[in-house]
Amino acid sequence: MDPDIDPSIAVLRQVVEGQSCVRLNKMPDLLAKLPDDDFRLDLGKVAAEANRRPASALTEWLVLAIEYQELCNLHGAQEHEASQYVASGLPIEEKVFEGAVKGRRCHFLAAANASEAWPYEVRMGQEVLRRDFNEAEITRQLWKAMLEDFLSTCGETLSKRETIRAQAGIRRLDRIVGLDDPTLIELRAKYLDAMEAGDEQKILAFAKVIAERETALDARRAGEYEAKLASIESKLENQEEAMELQQQALKLAMDQARSATASAAQTTGNMADTAQNVAKTARAAKVATGILRTFF
Repeated sequence: MDPDIDPSIAVLRQVVEGQSCVRLNKMPDLLAKLPDDDFRLDLGKVAAEANRRPASALTEWLVLAIEYQELCNLHGAQEHEASQYVASGLPIEEKVFEGAVKGRRCHFLAAANASEAWPYEVRMGQEVLRRDFNEAEITRQLWKAMLEDFLSTCGETLSKRETIRAQAGIRRLDRIVGLDDPTLIELRAKYLDAMEAGDEQKILAFAKVIAERETALDARRAGEYEAKLASIESKLENQEEAMELQQQALKLAMDQARSATASAAQTTGNMADTAQNVAKTARAAKVATGILRTFF
């Protein structure tokens, strides 16, 4: 491989799956410029393939760059580490992961798993926050199937840590029960209303009833549901954390309103992303993920 070649997604895929360091002369300069928001967006535009959103293509590039830095021991200042910017980007499209499984691109999938770069968590969080629990159940099943396919396809190539991390993800998804249960749909919708209103008494009351219903649906995990309830109680006792939870919920409502407006204007292909718009969307995704982890 020509060391002066542009380190595109395709080039990094080849290096990462080969699991051998290949010198790419332009990588150190690209990594050094990552702190610049506008530069990262421009990098995404260069990396984007047909009908891909640049900000999402950037996230895939960053995940590959994390693995490249490990392979080539190309580490420097913290702000030059690709891992610092994955969470501030947009989720990678689901079709990229489906193609990676079919193509047995196991090292990319392992890097994505380690970076928590699966797109399903953000989507599921957004669906839960819209009270669209039936769609959230579909996303849960897709996410679980992807992790199972990842282990089935790549199990022999994974380290014990990578295997345990994926198995833990599957167990977490198995704990989420009743997304299509009418009783839990109603209870969880009211729980979200209480969170957005910052009503601590109702939050705790609905959390207890939800835990009881979850236990009724899956008694095997009664201890896990009790532990989740205890965590919620602990957060509510801590006024600072309770206020943060309320602020997250209120911020979400604002971000969702902006996202709904923006989505109507979006088209496929290279959308007119700006660093500011990407940052807003990424913040909304982070809030959705945070609420989902609190919720489940």
